[in-house]
Amino acid sequence: AAGRATTRPQGLLGAVALAGDPEPQCEEGLLGTGLGLFVDLMVVWPVGTMIRKKVSYAMSFAVRDLIALPSLIGLSTWLVSDALQDGTLACLSWPQAIPIATAGGLALQTINYLFPAQASA
Repeated sequence: AAGRATTRPQGLLGAVALAGDPEPQCEEGLLGTGLGLFVDLMVVWPVGTMIRKKVSYAMSFAVRDLIALPSLIGLSTWLVSDALQDGTLACLSWPQAIPIATAGGLALQTINYLFPAQASA
């Protein structure tokens, strides 16, 4: 039937529109954006800094580098969290998208074991 929006489940990431059908409407609310940012700043980024610089959680806030691998992974985690909610990657609600993005970000932060911070001379 023309004009009827139909979607089909596509794995874990939600639904995908069929050819010729309007795209499903996904809305990322302010709550999803804010919580994604909060989790990035308070969980994902500090963990990367803790691994890279071998410091405590509290100290990680004082010794963060803006231009470093932990911040790149943290920013990427927030962007993926948003993309999982707004329809770019999927149409998930924030209770689904944020834990998925956080788990991926924390897994990526383990790369910092390969590239520890160098002591400055």
